[in-house]
Amino acid sequence: MLHNILGTKTKEKILRQLIFNPSKSYYSRELAKKIGVTHASISEQIKPLIKTGLIKEEVKGRMKFYSIIVNRKTKLLKKLWNFDLAE
Repeated sequence: MLHNILGTKTKEKILRQLIFNPSKSYYSRELAKKIGVTHASISEQIKPLIKTGLIKEEVKGRMKFYSIIVNRKTKLLKKLWNFDLAE
């Protein structure tokens, strides 16, 4: 359902994984494997989520790690997912 708002199912999967694991930071390849998409798809789809202030990117050497930024936007998305799951 929320992929209609977010634009793609991959963005929805990325956000869902990060929102429901707010204390975890994921290496890009680990995140791709966890949600069942390609690494290239993560690289492409995560950029707009970073620009909108939903996800934080941290570079360590040649590796990129992603985590959720807990704020009003992400709390609202989590509530929407919980509502969607309840139906």
